[in-house]
Amino acid sequence: MSVNWLIDLLEDADVATFGTDLFVSLEPDMNNIIVIYPTAGAVDIASNAYQYDTQGLQINVIGTYAYASAKIKEIHRLVAGNEYVIIQTNPSFVEVNPKGRRVFTASYIRSEIGGGGSRLQVGQLFDLTFDETFA
Repeated sequence: MSVNWLIDLLEDADVATFGTDLFVSLEPDMNNIIVIYPTAGAVDIASNAYQYDTQGLQINVIGTYAYASAKIKEIHRLVAGNEYVIIQTNPSFVEVNPKGRRVFTASYIRSEIGGGGSRLQVGQLFDLTFDETFA
């Protein structure tokens, strides 16, 4: 699973431009940037049984207080409105980094549905047997 959907979402909404002020797993020494970190998503029993995968996403906005606090809220409104996204942490202030830049962050989990169908056959996940008495 990739973060391309998020890059597209942010670019389409004119929030950021990839390679200019939007980066993935790379934090250049610049002011007023957005960095996406793909992280491990929560894996529940349903994601093992059905064809959907999860991916965690941490979004850091780094820059002046005015830029970072406004931009993380703008991103949150876009991302949290996506039907496949679960909010893991709301936007929050993290720190003033060694360069004096403010860092705000938010984390999400996104599910991606694939293939349509089940990885397991009915009864494989649970031992489904029927008692003749109740039939």
